[in-house]
Amino acid sequence: MAGVTAADGKGEELTSSVEVDSSAVKTDTAGTYQATYKVTDKYGLTGNATSNVTVNEPAKEETVNNTDSGESSKNDSGKNNSGSSYKKKNKKNNSSGSTNSESTSSGTNSAGNTSGGSTSNGGSSSSSSNPKAGVAETLYDGSISNGITAEEKAHIDGIVSKWLSGGCSQDAAEDEAINYLGNRGYTINGSGGVKNTLIAIPNGVTYTLDNRGYKNALYYYGRITTDGSMAGDDRIGYEIYFTVQ
Repeated sequence: MAGVTAADGKGEELTSSVEVDSSAVKTDTAGTYQATYKVTDKYGLTGNATSNVTVNEPAKEETVNNTDSGESSKNDSGKNNSGSSYKKKNKKNNSSGSTNSESTSSGTNSAGNTSGGSTSNGGSSSSSSNPKAGVAETLYDGSISNGITAEEKAHIDGIVSKWLSGGCSQDAAEDEAINYLGNRGYTINGSGGVKNTLIAIPNGVTYTLDNRGYKNALYYYGRITTDGSMAGDDRIGYEIYFTVQ
């Protein structure tokens, strides 16, 4: 798990809690496989991320005949090249009770801010096979709610806009939203947020507000953008989210 780190939105270290499932990777068969990463914060909220793992065909051995001595030797190309493929992942766990993948990237709303890459057996290809390599876009930008009124949602939208514009800190925005909903009789189980944390957007994976946001959160705002920069076959994305649960 070299190069993989996990931390919540306030910097609390969670790397030791990351669980890796690479059972789908067949190291003896060339191809592209997926490994999954899971991390859970102290509130019991879980973040997930996936990464592509490329396993290359081993290089063929070549025999070089030495005509002077009559001896033969193996060329260096006879060595199995087990290079590395670089994958960017992000998992974010917010210590205030919210998690958001990365991470990467699993289509679930995970929490923790994981940055860095992992190295796997097999070689990395010299050019990306992702058809969206270099494509800049906004994958989604909006908010959803569950169990609160449209008026209450609009009020928290205003708090988030103030936070995004730098009018208040994340902690202040969370406190204001929690107090607002708490005074209206809602039970608050947690809150959290991050600004422009790096995530990997794997080839073929589509993120939307509906599949990224917390299904049971009272309120969730999210945005993912990318300028098309690549890390292997993954596009590099920038995620913002704010939630009250």
